[in-house]
Amino acid sequence: MLQKLILLKSIVLLLLLSSCHRNEEYQIIGEITGVKDSTKVYLQDRLLLQDIDSTYIVNNEFQFGGFFESEPQFCMLYLKSKGKLFSTYLLMQNEKVLIKGDLSDFNSKTLCIQGGKYQEDVNHLNEVTRTYLNKRDSIVNLFMIAPDSIKRKKTEKTWATVAKLDSVRISKTISFIKENTNSYFSLINLWWYHREIPKDTLKLIYDNFSPNLSETEYGNAIEFYLKNNELKEGDNYFDFEVKDINGNSCRLSDVKNKYILLNFSKPYCGASIYAVNQFKWVEKDHGDSISIVNFYESRNPNLWHKFVNEYKVPGLNLCDEKGAFSEILIKYGIWSSPTFILIDEKGKIKDKSSGCGPGYMKWYLKKCIN
Repeated sequence: MLQKLILLKSIVLLLLLSSCHRNEEYQIIGEITGVKDSTKVYLQDRLLLQDIDSTYIVNNEFQFGGFFESEPQFCMLYLKSKGKLFSTYLLMQNEKVLIKGDLSDFNSKTLCIQGGKYQEDVNHLNEVTRTYLNKRDSIVNLFMIAPDSIKRKKTEKTWATVAKLDSVRISKTISFIKENTNSYFSLINLWWYHREIPKDTLKLIYDNFSPNLSETEYGNAIEFYLKNNELKEGDNYFDFEVKDINGNSCRLSDVKNKYILLNFSKPYCGASIYAVNQFKWVEKDHGDSISIVNFYESRNPNLWHKFVNEYKVPGLNLCDEKGAFSEILIKYGIWSSPTFILIDEKGKIKDKSSGCGPGYMKWYLKKCIN
């Protein structure tokens, strides 16, 4: 009898614990019109660039459920329809989020998203900046589909207009940050736009954030940026030790008596993929005098390993798996992919350049070395 009573109590306790756990889970309930039945919708972790879950839209409805180990979680909800990608961002914890709207609301940023305190901040900033972002997208989209003859005539005017819209939008965002220094989403935006703000002003804004926010990854990255100067041409290179694709520790200083072509890339970035064949040419024709060192901006080991193996990227392939928060990226001032840092045999930074087009590497090395 006693054993049965103990067993019954154990079952009740397990049920109570299970119930508590369910109360902590997240739930996303969506209703989207303008989408075909059985369209697949995905929930992605934006820091890992890895899908958390996927499901299908049935009768315009879909639902996700699960548990976030860390909170808040920065996610992207996305789907593909008619050959196009539609997406929206979510900042949430283990809570209930309701999403309602039409497929067209993704592009116009007018989806109705009801969530907790984090998503409220996202919605607030979206309302402030939506007009400028929509105008920008419209201008860029029209420019990209225009005939080349029209593009040549309107290039300067188009990008000048885009720059003005970006300037207003960023100014509005910075005002939002200053007015909401108790907001995690404000801190995220401060990190996204920190290079648009003079360091002295940035420090004044950052110092208004509470310790529990400044001690997050975003806060630590901003603090490192404030305390360190970005390297420039003529500076000694910044040495670092990280793991290579085989898990071995490597230092940049292990490369001696050669030029170093230090390539900072994001896995599967279009320009980074394009650059791989040019690196193969560098290795073949200049391997005796130039060492290629690739550093990947990624938090996901599976992603950058897959990229290296799929494209057979030559050279030394490294990653600290800190993503955009990497002190190495901050120190070298890396904000676009790919970015090349050319280091001479004496360890001096000779040049820094971003982007990669046809024949770029031949031109680049001839300019910098010959």
